[in-house]
Amino acid sequence: MKLRSSRAAAAAGAGLAFALSLSAAPVVSWAQERPLIVSDSVASTEEAVAAESSLVVANDGGADSSASVTESQAPSTGVPSASEGADGVNSGAASGPASNESDALLPDTTEDEGITNQGTEAPDVQAGEKGVTPNAPSVPDGAEGDPTSDATTSTEQGADESAGTTNTDEGETNLGGGAVASVPSETSATQPDASGEKAQTVQSEKSDVSRYQNLYRLYNPNSGEHFYTSSLSEMLYLAGCGWRYEGVGWVAPVTSGTPVYRMYNPNAGDHHYTTNAAERDMLRNAGWKYEGIGWYSDGSSGTAVFRQYNPNAASGSHNFTTSAAERGNLVKVGWSDEGIAWYGSNHATVRLSQGRWIVTSAWGSLQRYWLGQDATIARSRLVDPSEGSGWYARATSDGSVVRGKYVDRGTGFVYLANNDGRLEGPGRVTTSAYDGGARHSYLIDETAHAAIPGLHALGDGTSLTLSGSGWLLQGGSGSWNDQTYLADANAVLAPNLTATFATQKGKQPQTVRSFAANGRLYVFLPSYASLSNVTLGALLQDGSPVNALVRGNGDFVALDGSAIDLATLCGVDPSSKSVTLSLAREGYDSVFQVVVMRSSGVETIFLNSEDPDDKGRAFVEADPHHNTKANVEVVAIADDGTVVYSKDNPDKGKFSTVKGRGNSTWGGKKKPYQISLNKKADLLQTGEKDNAQKKWILLANANDASQLHSTIAYNLALELGMVGVECRPVDLYYDGEYRGSYLLTEKVEIKPGRVDIDSLEDRIEEANPDVDLGSLPTRTATNKYGYTYQYVEGVKDPDDISGGYLLEIDNAWYKGETCWFQNSDRVVVVKSPEVASKDAIRRISEAYEEALRNARANRFNLSGSYSMDLDSLSKTWLLSEFCKNIDAFNTSTYLYLDSGSKTFMAQPVWDFDGSMGVRTDWPNSDFSRYEDIVIPTGRWVIGIPSVQRRAKAIYRNELSKLVGNVLLSNSEDAVGDAGHLHSLAYYRSQVSDSQAMDKVMWGISVMRNEVTPFHTWGQNVDYLAHWLSARNAWFGTNVSHLGDFNSTNRTFTYAGFDYGLVYDYDYYLQMNPDVAAAFHGDPELTLRHFVEHGMAEGRASSRMFDLATYKANNPDVVAAFGSRTAEYYRHYCTYGFKEARVAV
Repeated sequence: MKLRSSRAAAAAGAGLAFALSLSAAPVVSWAQERPLIVSDSVASTEEAVAAESSLVVANDGGADSSASVTESQAPSTGVPSASEGADGVNSGAASGPASNESDALLPDTTEDEGITNQGTEAPDVQAGEKGVTPNAPSVPDGAEGDPTSDATTSTEQGADESAGTTNTDEGETNLGGGAVASVPSETSATQPDASGEKAQTVQSEKSDVSRYQNLYRLYNPNSGEHFYTSSLSEMLYLAGCGWRYEGVGWVAPVTSGTPVYRMYNPNAGDHHYTTNAAERDMLRNAGWKYEGIGWYSDGSSGTAVFRQYNPNAASGSHNFTTSAAERGNLVKVGWSDEGIAWYGSNHATVRLSQGRWIVTSAWGSLQRYWLGQDATIARSRLVDPSEGSGWYARATSDGSVVRGKYVDRGTGFVYLANNDGRLEGPGRVTTSAYDGGARHSYLIDETAHAAIPGLHALGDGTSLTLSGSGWLLQGGSGSWNDQTYLADANAVLAPNLTATFATQKGKQPQTVRSFAANGRLYVFLPSYASLSNVTLGALLQDGSPVNALVRGNGDFVALDGSAIDLATLCGVDPSSKSVTLSLAREGYDSVFQVVVMRSSGVETIFLNSEDPDDKGRAFVEADPHHNTKANVEVVAIADDGTVVYSKDNPDKGKFSTVKGRGNSTWGGKKKPYQISLNKKADLLQTGEKDNAQKKWILLANANDASQLHSTIAYNLALELGMVGVECRPVDLYYDGEYRGSYLLTEKVEIKPGRVDIDSLEDRIEEANPDVDLGSLPTRTATNKYGYTYQYVEGVKDPDDISGGYLLEIDNAWYKGETCWFQNSDRVVVVKSPEVASKDAIRRISEAYEEALRNARANRFNLSGSYSMDLDSLSKTWLLSEFCKNIDAFNTSTYLYLDSGSKTFMAQPVWDFDGSMGVRTDWPNSDFSRYEDIVIPTGRWVIGIPSVQRRAKAIYRNELSKLVGNVLLSNSEDAVGDAGHLHSLAYYRSQVSDSQAMDKVMWGISVMRNEVTPFHTWGQNVDYLAHWLSARNAWFGTNVSHLGDFNSTNRTFTYAGFDYGLVYDYDYYLQMNPDVAAAFHGDPELTLRHFVEHGMAEGRASSRMFDLATYKANNPDVVAAFGSRTAEYYRHYCTYGFKEARVAV
């Protein structure tokens, strides 16, 4: 009988095929009506429990209803027909509503990630069998003849040994395998099923339960028929043939005074069920085959089973359900409601004596399912042999059991099973059966019967089960819970090696732990540590010490707690930056390689948590909003061993704090932090008193493969005389773990030595001494220009709120901030004061808008009204544009206004890690190539005549010389006049050893919106140097045209192809004077010549692309294109640049 679950039926809506016509066969109707239910002889004892299916087994009430039936002509016309509407028995109708299959029991497919099918074969069903498999959608001919005989199945003999067939001519039932049993009379309490059991009486041992039986519901996905049977074996057989088992539809009494007759239509191939003997007889006379009593109805106090009729269905035209909701939804979409067909019992589902296996392709590929003792398909659980399965199996969320390898996405457990679903037994399993022939070891847990990711005891050692694969880590390195491990070939983990060292004066002893990578253990030592005085130790994974030995060039030496001279042990110079050792655990044969690396030239910062277990680094990094602070002891030591900071005192509870910071950069694995010292200190060692402050920033530079972009930009700003951010590289250790090379910077804040203006925030706090300002609510209002601003309600203002304000243009992230305001350009966040009143935010928002309007009118540094400072605005624009900082004037762009002042200063600059030719998320190559004026949010600035003049002068007189003479100098001694900017050669030398350690830890990392980095840090620095040189050359050629975009921004797209990475209009003319002479500088003709002739001729066209270099470094490209020279240019534009191929 074709059914749609309530959910699916509701979705079908108007898609039903009501227009399809009925059979044209003549119909003779008769008007006799009789109740469908005539007896309520069996009382129920328990409330029905819904099976695990889309059916809602509801104990809905409702009055008895009656149905009229019609007599149809004999089936010689093809398919018996009946009248549409009242009788509801229409086997000759055209196709009915869209599939009404129950969609919530099991999915349409059992293909689940991680399951490997291993050649399971279909059940042995003979090809000529009628109606058993869904491709022949009827249940085969059943009993006909004796109207009082009970038929347990309508399947034909010959399918498999579990299939029973009915032979009513002999009055006997063939049970399969030659067994014969007599067919009980209509009043018999039970029916035999194909396995010889009395399916209707398979139940738990409670005595009252013996009076009830389950009615199983199946669905044929091809014909749309729903089939109901009390025979467990019949259900199992049909399920194995491809029918979808949908659970227990209801529970019926084993016997009562009201039998439910089962009818079969040999033409349409479906079944009908009725308590009405007259309807039974009419259908039988019309050509239907009577198959006997299917089950019995309970009395009217039981659970109503509703009957609906689909007037458009060719088969499966009736549905029977206990769910009032399902009934209602079907009626809504066009089914006819035919009232109550009979009653099920209120008793709970009858438990099976044991579960059963079902092997079927009913939900897609052929899979194995476990039918539990509760008569439901097992899901998301272990199947225990005590249930009768014969072995442990794992049922997945869709019901299919694991065959092959399966990873549970919820728990991470990895299950391994053979083709029958038998899980591997507990213990260590080494096999090639589950990974495409590759041999791996697994450790199967005794309880879960799966490989559980994490650390596990293995003998007297420890092993690591890897997440995802479930493999035991063997002969390499792996990670778990943010820790790295190294294992030998037997899967036993290497002990963690510790190294303890101090300054040369023996101060500040620190201990660090090893890091596993590349099949080795690494120990990272800071710049000031001496190879000649290191104390090594070994710890098991639980932190307990273990006896171990190390060897350099000679014999093994026991780690007994005394200092070791690693230089002597390994026969190297004490100034060496790395040594290699062998490590062995006492009593074990395995030897692990250890590489000790030492940094140089940079300061070291240690963060040691007060509570490393519960409030360590993982605790801080778990908060994406950066509100979580943790107490840490901060120790800073210069590269020469000088202690820069050690003012925390854990013994007295005196700690500094650390928290996360950053927006997009927080998404990287290497996290940025903000530290707040317990005492003020100048961590940069500048010697300036005002630089001693509490708050400091640790930039991870995780989206800058060179890790030098911010250093260069900040130092250039300082050399230009801007209020800026001082910085220096450091090595960071957090709770004994090396975390990489970081950039230590000042925080952009209103403080002496930073943004040194009056602090309105301090005065607001003084005016609200007993108020928790952070708990006050925010509100929005509109200023006199009509722009919205957000403020904090309930803040009392000090006498003067004219300043100072620290502002950040932040169109991207302002919604997460406390106070902000809109204006005619971008949204501005009030960084300080962080909490401000309505009057204060209104005042600053209106002052800023006034300054914007004056700037656009070319009015700066006014005394009578609010305005911008020309010099700082010009420098911020010039530096941002020169570096192609895509975020400039959209986010991370700072301004400030001092109290009593009417001039907004556009400084300091911030956030340049994604600049200098690495961004790839723009629609074209604008932010990757070195040419053109590109920052879209800065166009209004360079469009101002005064800014144009000032920017040109700053570039010619200052910036071009700083870049050309200092930054790009080959000398490490080159430095700017102010002492801030150094050469790339200097920066490369300063951080090279730190970067070598960082690369082991993190590799070369960038964000997804940036070009793929080159393979080595040095190559990325080379690219940076080439790009800066090319950018400086382009600026030198075009500086006189700043503000004239038609002159600076030449087209580089031809016929829809972006040639920007290999074509520089000015350079092409410079290197090809014949082209310049021929086209007289016409940009479009010049580009056309390049595309149609220049590339094929191998002409020089860009400072960042050299044809000979590209061919020399990319032999695979040469093999692909040979002498087709133009293709090399196009390949670099399309693939080469993004793949970090060397081209210059």
